[in-house]
Amino acid sequence: MSDPSRDRECRAGGSAGLQLEVDVIGEHEPWLAFADLTAALDAAARVAIEFAAADGQRALSAWLTGRRAGVTILLCDDATMADLNGRFRGKPSPTNVLSFPGAPDASHLPPGEVFGLGDVALGYETVVAEAAGLGRSLRDHAMHLAVHGTLHLLGYDHEDDGEADRMEEIEIRVLAELGVANPYESDAVVESAG
Repeated sequence: MSDPSRDRECRAGGSAGLQLEVDVIGEHEPWLAFADLTAALDAAARVAIEFAAADGQRALSAWLTGRRAGVTILLCDDATMADLNGRFRGKPSPTNVLSFPGAPDASHLPPGEVFGLGDVALGYETVVAEAAGLGRSLRDHAMHLAVHGTLHLLGYDHEDDGEADRMEEIEIRVLAELGVANPYESDAVVESAG
């Protein structure tokens, strides 16, 4: 669903050199009804990586400069999410977003080969229900979850308050850059599985 011709060079931490490929895979038909969603999720992953590089996470600027990196976003249903959540987290129930980081470094890859940063999966029924409950559009909520999931691929977490605050701050800045309102201004914040 992603158009490779639209792949552009990211300004990782202010330095050019990262070629990022975002592949949005629509496995569940209802996701496909949202015409602008693929481009929105593509942008969400790209901007999250740019902001993470500027933040110094995982030494992204130096680590990815001159490399081709890829992120896959899987748009699936809650049954698939429950299966993935059960197999990989021991929690056989659906959730909104799951992240599956790639290898910790790209040093073993030949020049020019795409380094997989990892995969992010979004569960349709859960995301739709959360968006409705929060009074947000599906597009904005899915973008927030794509940013959240992409940051997990890059080593961000929310296991303690300091990590959670740092991750939230970057999510808010990324979403503002994308024209999406702060998702944490409401008291009804969705707890994501990450």
